[in-house]
Amino acid sequence: MLGAFIVSGDTQNSAANKPVGTVHHFVEIDFDRFPQSVITHEFCNGRNASECWRQIRETGRVFSADINGDQVDELVLYPGSEWTGSGGRNYFLYQRRGTVWQSIAMARDSEQELPGWFTDRPRFDILPISRNGYHDLRVAADQCLKWSGEQYMTYAAADYRGLRPEWFDEADPQQAETFWMIRYVGAATVRMKPQWFLISPGFLDDEAERNKRSRLPRPSRDALEAKWQDSGERPRAIRAEASDPDQNIRWLSLDRAGVWGMNADRGFLLVPRTSYLGACRLTIKGDWLLGFEDCSADDKEPDFQYNRRTRTLRISAIGDRGN
Repeated sequence: MLGAFIVSGDTQNSAANKPVGTVHHFVEIDFDRFPQSVITHEFCNGRNASECWRQIRETGRVFSADINGDQVDELVLYPGSEWTGSGGRNYFLYQRRGTVWQSIAMARDSEQELPGWFTDRPRFDILPISRNGYHDLRVAADQCLKWSGEQYMTYAAADYRGLRPEWFDEADPQQAETFWMIRYVGAATVRMKPQWFLISPGFLDDEAERNKRSRLPRPSRDALEAKWQDSGERPRAIRAEASDPDQNIRWLSLDRAGVWGMNADRGFLLVPRTSYLGACRLTIKGDWLLGFEDCSADDKEPDFQYNRRTRTLRISAIGDRGN
C-alpha cells in the first residue's frame, strides 16, 4: 500500500543485517510436494475434498526455498484459478513446524480470510537482508516482506530505503517499482532523477506496441503471451496519456500500474500506481503534469503533481492500490 509507505515514519528493525550479497529465488517444484491435507483443510471450504484437490492441483503452482537456513524449504502456494481475479493472483507462504504446515505471511488486507498476498506482478525473491535468521522477501514488483519474529509483515518506508540498488538489474524495467521505492518512498515531495530503461516488446500493450509485436515471428509472439499467462503478470494496457512535445515525452498511465514517461523505446517510472486501477486522467497545466485517480473532470484535486521544469514530484493523495 503506497499510501501507508508514503506517510510512514517507521525506522528499520535494528535486528536487520544488510550484508553485501545477491538476491536468490524460490524455484518452482512439483505440485504434489505441497501437502494435500493442508489444501483440503484450508482451501476447499466444505467442497468435495477429492474434487477440490484435483482442481487446485491442475491449475495451481508451488515454489520452494529455504528462507531461514534450517535446511528445510518453505513453500509458496498459488492455489489455482479459483484464487485468481481480474487484478492478479493470491499467494500463500507455508513453513513446516514439526509435522504441521503453518501459514507465516500476514495478509495485506485485514479482511482477507487467509493470510497471504494478492498481486499481478509476482516476484519470488529472497533478499540478502536477514532478521532473526529469516531473510526478507520480495513477493511483488512493489511489495517486500520482513520477519517480525513470528510471521512475515509488509515493509515500512524505512525498510525500502535499506535495500541496495546493486541487488537489482538496473537494465530491467520490471524492477522500476523497487528502484523507485528505494529512492523516494516516505517523502511527499521529491526531486526526481529519472531512471531510464530500454522498453522491450511486451512491456506495454497499446496499438503501437501491438503493431511492433505483430512484426515478430509467430513463435516469439506466442512465447511472449505465454510468459504473461505463466508468470501471472498482466499486460500493461494504457489507461490515460498526455502528449508533452516540450519535453519530447509521452506520459502514460498504465492500467493497474504506474505512470511512465516514454521517449521512443526508452521510459522511466514517474510514480507507482496511485490507486487500484491507477491514474485515470493525465493533464498538463503550465509546468505541471497532473494525475487524477477520478475519471470525472469535476475532480480538481490531483493525486500527484510533477513539475516538468524542476522535476519536483508531489504526491498529494494516495489510495489503496489493492495489488
